[in-house]
Amino acid sequence: MLSMISFHWQTDDDSGLCGFAAAKSFSFCTFYVMIPIKWGCRSRRKMTGRIGRWETVPAATGEDGGIRMKRQDYVSWDAYFMGVAMLSAERSKDNNTQVGACIVSPHNKILSMGYNGMPTGCDDDRMPWERRGTPLDTKYLYVCHAELNAILNYGGGSLKGARIYTTLFPCNECTKAIIQSGIAEVVYYSDKYADTDSTIAAKRMLDMVGITYRQYERENKELTLYL
Repeated sequence: MLSMISFHWQTDDDSGLCGFAAAKSFSFCTFYVMIPIKWGCRSRRKMTGRIGRWETVPAATGEDGGIRMKRQDYVSWDAYFMGVAMLSAERSKDNNTQVGACIVSPHNKILSMGYNGMPTGCDDDRMPWERRGTPLDTKYLYVCHAELNAILNYGGGSLKGARIYTTLFPCNECTKAIIQSGIAEVVYYSDKYADTDSTIAAKRMLDMVGITYRQYERENKELTLYL
């Protein structure tokens, strides 16, 4: 059985705070209540034993006695997701261009990833990877691009409102899939094929349907992975 109790107390800076808490009706219990009071408060409240008895627990402090602050040199969301896309690209078997993509929810949750490669079940060692030659002997008729793979890899339902991070601006075919899936924003790292018909057509479609696209702004951070 849950019982509701109301409370009111004064913080270190004499500002009052009211609220309520749910308590299980056990004889012995300990509750930790994190209080959303304004910045600068140096304490939190702990309710222990029977309902109604409170004591003050000091906030965590650093070596100098001040309040311990979070680290400031962490990567941004954009850097984090573009980094995931870049790492995904390392899975590609393409000997010329490795592309990775990462799809993220509006709440910054990773939904799916992908890289350019052959369709599932097609033997990478038997498929062509060449750029020149007759159409049937080059990779272009067979390879699935990173953005399309990321969309197809997602099995959770709608991608409406999501954004996609990709290491290379999507081609016109992947752009069609982006539009149809409901993705709302494209963040790209490279646009080296900006003058090609494929990219021009892709941007024309994105502009027409109102999907935003922007180039990733580098943060000049260097990260080394030993895998």
